Amino acid sequence: MGDEAIGRTQYERRSGVSRRAALKAGVAAGVGVAAWSGASITSLGGTPAYAEGCTGAIPPIDLNSTNDCRNVDDRDGCAYAYHELKSAITVPGYPAGSFYINPNIGEGTCCGTLATATFHFPTPGLTCSVRIEIYDGVPSCAAGTAPKLSSTFGPSSNGVVVIGFPCLLPHVPGDKYRVRAQCKTGGVGDPSCWT
Repeated sequence: MGDEAIGRTQYERRSGVSRRAALKAGVAAGVGVAAWSGASITSLGGTPAYAEGCTGAIPPIDLNSTNDCRNVDDRDGCAYAYHELKSAITVPGYPAGSFYINPNIGEGTCCGTLATATFHFPTPGLTCSVRIEIYDGVPSCAAGTAPKLSSTFGPSSNGVVVIGFPCLLPHVPGDKYRVRAQCKTGGVGDPSCWT
């Protein structure tokens, strides 16, 4: 059986490198997702979502201004309040300024108000959603701990996700929360990629 019969390209026949062998080597080396681009393999990022079939998933992007897990702001006059989000977000593999929030919310924005923040991301090619998750104060946002309440905005492929700030109840003092974006290359696809 000739090379043409098994679908190998002229480059693969000359170099002895096949697309399948290169992709298998990338997966074995821990590359979550790979794109064939002639003679090289380019990593597009790998996350646990890869195992779920969320091709092109970027690791979750933290939008909280100081760290991934924040204390819910308990204050008089509202059920609870949110802290201001990051204005500029650094995402490995993308130029500075590619991801940002504008407009942002002010520090201590009461939940349930009409205040919104807008998450901007590069297009074309990415689809993103933003998720707000509320956790019990202990063990808080620890890996493997499921949120007790959540709200998802998006997915969107047009470069923006408008984030609302709902009152996710029942809330108790000491709860923590996080706001994260999940982006992936390509279209919406599997809905589990956005939760």
